[in-house]
Amino acid sequence: MDEAEYIAAFRTVYHQQATHDLIWENIELFAARYLTTNLRIDVRPFVLSGIDVGADVRDMIVGGDESKTSLSLFGDIATDLPVSFSAEPSFEAEVEGSDRTLFSFPSFTVFPTAEAPVEIEETSVSADALTVIFDQETRIELNMQLENYYPGRSLDLGQGITINLKVRKKGGLIFNV
Repeated sequence: MDEAEYIAAFRTVYHQQATHDLIWENIELFAARYLTTNLRIDVRPFVLSGIDVGADVRDMIVGGDESKTSLSLFGDIATDLPVSFSAEPSFEAEVEGSDRTLFSFPSFTVFPTAEAPVEIEETSVSADALTVIFDQETRIELNMQLENYYPGRSLDLGQGITINLKVRKKGGLIFNV
């Protein structure tokens, strides 16, 4: 087959809608794989150097009969980076000479829409773990896996990930008067 015959045959097959769609679908798939292969982001842990709320407030929050009270953390996370990622944040600290995970949140996926944060599921925290967070240096590890890169969105210096966490205590508070 000479070149002219090949070109004519290719045009005939290419101009069939199913073939045209299949070729473009594979080009898009290849481009998506190419743009996300070896995509990495260096996420350094956020370090809390203890939370100085005063001994009275700390004791009021973490104190009490654990059978009648519960502590939990919840919140939201958002990003304006041009990526989506799955994350499983955890709080870690050195306890008695070795690193220990104090607690971790269930995994969730975050998409690049800072205006619509993803809710972080309410997760129980033991009073001991919260005491460690109040009293000493604790690392918040994001434990993330990049899922998708959106090349049509800009990547600027001021972009980042915003995490808002809140403590909830159910049950009585301890007052030392």
